[in-house]
Amino acid sequence: MSNKPFVYQNPFPLAHDDTEYYLLTRDHVSVSEFEGQPILKVEPQALTLLAQQAFHDAAFMLRPAHQQQVADILSDPEASENDKYVALQFLRNSDISAKGILPTCQDTGTAIIMGKKGQRVWTGGGDEAALSQGVYNTYIEDNLRYSQNAALDMYKEVNTGTNLPAQIDLYSVDGDEYKFLCVAKGGGSANKTYLYQETKALITPAKLKNYLVEKMRTLGTAACPPYHVAFVIGGTSAESTLKTVKLASTHYYDGLPTEGNEHGQAFRDVQLEQELLEEAQKLGLGAQFGGKYFAHDIRVVRLPRHGASCPIGMGVSCSADRNIKAKINKDGIWIEKLESNPGKYIPEALRQAGEGEAVKVNLNRPMKEILAQLSDFPVSTRLSLSGTIIVARDIAHAKLKERLDNGEELPQYVKDHPIYYAGPAKTPEGYASGSLGPTTAGRMDSYVDQLQANGGSMVMLAKGNRSQQVTNACHKHGGFYLGSIGGPAAVLAQNSIKSLELVEYPELGMEAIWKIEVEDFPAFILVDDKGNDFFQQIQNKHCAGLGAWFLQQQYEEKSADFRILYREITVKLSQHDAIIPLLPASQDANEVQKILPQIVLWRRHNNLEPRMAIVPEANGRYWLNRPNLSLLIDIPTLLDTLGEKKTFQHLSIRWNNTVLCEQGSSTASYWQWDKTVASPTQPFLVSVSDSPEWATLPWWLIASPALFWALVIYWLTQYQANKRRRDIADLRARYAELTRLNTMGELAAGMMHELNQPLTAIMSYNQAAGRLIKQDNPAQVPDLLDASVLQIKRIDALLSQFRQKLTSERVEYLRVALQPLWQRVCKLLDNELSNGKIRVTSHFADDLQPITAPPLWVEQILHNIASNAIQAQTEGTGWIHLEARPENNGIALTLTDGGPGLSQAALEQVFIPFFTTRSQGVGLGMALADTLVQRLNGTIEASNTPGGGACFRLWFPLKDEE
Repeated sequence: MSNKPFVYQNPFPLAHDDTEYYLLTRDHVSVSEFEGQPILKVEPQALTLLAQQAFHDAAFMLRPAHQQQVADILSDPEASENDKYVALQFLRNSDISAKGILPTCQDTGTAIIMGKKGQRVWTGGGDEAALSQGVYNTYIEDNLRYSQNAALDMYKEVNTGTNLPAQIDLYSVDGDEYKFLCVAKGGGSANKTYLYQETKALITPAKLKNYLVEKMRTLGTAACPPYHVAFVIGGTSAESTLKTVKLASTHYYDGLPTEGNEHGQAFRDVQLEQELLEEAQKLGLGAQFGGKYFAHDIRVVRLPRHGASCPIGMGVSCSADRNIKAKINKDGIWIEKLESNPGKYIPEALRQAGEGEAVKVNLNRPMKEILAQLSDFPVSTRLSLSGTIIVARDIAHAKLKERLDNGEELPQYVKDHPIYYAGPAKTPEGYASGSLGPTTAGRMDSYVDQLQANGGSMVMLAKGNRSQQVTNACHKHGGFYLGSIGGPAAVLAQNSIKSLELVEYPELGMEAIWKIEVEDFPAFILVDDKGNDFFQQIQNKHCAGLGAWFLQQQYEEKSADFRILYREITVKLSQHDAIIPLLPASQDANEVQKILPQIVLWRRHNNLEPRMAIVPEANGRYWLNRPNLSLLIDIPTLLDTLGEKKTFQHLSIRWNNTVLCEQGSSTASYWQWDKTVASPTQPFLVSVSDSPEWATLPWWLIASPALFWALVIYWLTQYQANKRRRDIADLRARYAELTRLNTMGELAAGMMHELNQPLTAIMSYNQAAGRLIKQDNPAQVPDLLDASVLQIKRIDALLSQFRQKLTSERVEYLRVALQPLWQRVCKLLDNELSNGKIRVTSHFADDLQPITAPPLWVEQILHNIASNAIQAQTEGTGWIHLEARPENNGIALTLTDGGPGLSQAALEQVFIPFFTTRSQGVGLGMALADTLVQRLNGTIEASNTPGGGACFRLWFPLKDEE
């Protein structure tokens, strides 16, 4: 095959830039000549002025095209009333902000500058410093917020007090112009940037669109929709994908071509963009509080990719769409012209119109009375708040939690007043407050239950959807979460906030705790004291009202079925490795197939050369190749042996790009699930698809409002039945997980692992005793023989346990005192501890009670964890510490060491059979420990200590609940 000729392809060929600019100044720019070519000379002051003006304009004005999209919502008959209400607030906010005093949003963002410098542009160097000076000037001189934190060490931070550093990326291009894109990126929308590492299998018309819709749904409303959404499919690297996501969300790549070529040019898929926009309108989330306008527009950019990679990126630009272009050429410094008169987009009839009906809530009264009033209204009710509110966000909540953790009381103001998640911008002269809109609520979710349990944060005010734990906390403690519109911070500052007063932590800057007095502050009830969540209700109804609710129930049931199917297949596959030590030398499969009927035959071989771990065969079979042995596995038989028969429209099991087994019809399905088995030898992709059972949907109920109450009753019974099914499914899945080591093969492999250590210790003790006798130094020989006898007793106990399993004898549960048991474990490991010079310490609480368990099981658990800790540490520097204390009607054990800790991959797989990080390891020690802990109704978790060592935390109940 002949080589292709060299062709350079501009990766992002853009059409002509038709942006409208205005001239800032002709100063600081001149034209000179070098080798007969005109050279554009740019003084540093030009870069400073450009950055200063661009970020000033972007803080107070938005693009005309964006404002027109907002205005279009008001005239759309399909827009919900909430959509229109939010759109009107955005336009009013822009009208106030355009005066240049109150910025559009209180989060005035990170300053991001991308510059493309022509080869015939001279600046003399120091471009980044000159641009940073311009950013500094804007944030110092305007009423903007300082949001950047600098790290003094890994854990301690301070606010920089200037909003620097800026993110500045400069590129060299052809030409004699210096072009810029400046972005003021707030934390809310920046946090909605995602990277997904997928495969080419996803890039099909049947799969890609559904995949992107589901990812879009996860954006939620916390970043202030309507959004400008961007998807990027492909990319030569992960960072290339995400950089393209950011630029696409700013409309920088709107001028890309609409088709690709063989050289790899980027292009837009405008048809898919339109289809996704229509799907976004069907989500039901709307402009924050339900409706059609979740997104203004969507951009989909396709990039080239490495054959083994398929990165997919997603990101947004929020309702504060602060993007602005600028350029320097021979004619001067030019800035993109933003909309300076957004008030013209507000219809005359709405200019002085009131806000409509809203429930008035007086906050200057006891919290019990406020909660009682809110309890009378359903979620989605619009409120008008007046009175005192406490302002506290991320670090302030961490400070409050710290007080509770130290045994202190919450401040009374946290109990007496609602908490508003926000951080103010600088207060302009003559104003009560600077721009002060809400921040994303979800970041404070983990604090809610603890604060409400102590009487605080009973009413919360912020933006965006929240997790189930907040709904549960409000239901349990009688609290409420109120939603404020994300975006119109200037409106709130001018019309609703009457005073701002510092309460605590002035050193935290915008993260301090403040107190504000408000009048007619708009809000919605989003989560109430009865367990209702406004956004969850939207999700249940987003497709077609009541019918969607029933579809959602079917989807949840099928998802639970897939989780069970996946776990049972994982268990079956793990048994193949475990059975290998038990296979007889002959190929008599009768006895083996009684246990694992999917094993058709096996072959022993002496060929030690590397071979493929998996070799597909016809009719759903494959060879599993291990050193000296190969197993022929029949997948259809394996599926027939599953304890829980789950039926799907289509099921396939793949290895790499090869379909090993396929069942059912492969026609397009409504839903799809897939997951790769976490097995080092058989990492198969299990994929299933299915469609709703449309005939089972109660169409006559949906169409007949006369039977409303009957439908309510049906809802309740369906919910309870589905909940029981999910609970049973989870119990079955847990049972399958707990019994995965009960097969004879895994038990035999586990016995091999457990016998290896005492046998090694016996050999070491006897060899040492022999040396001492030869040296005529018998004094220590009795101690060595005693230690050897102790190891022999351990082997006897292990063999007794093995016999118990074979004869199904009942395991004897005794009351086990943990301190003497730990001393026995240390005695068993005395040789390894001495050789490794490992220091052992422990602390047992005075009121520690015995646990009820087979003593050998607990000994085995601690022995395996401690043995791993010894092997992970460098000789002479290691230590092991065991802490035991009562906790939650049980006993908590924490075992830490001074080793290097566990990698992220090890943390995820440490309890999977045959996973090991040691070249000589079998990989069963921690899997056996996990199984035994679960059989004792306990828990075991692996993590790393702040110092870097491994940490294993175990919990055992005080009473054995069989």
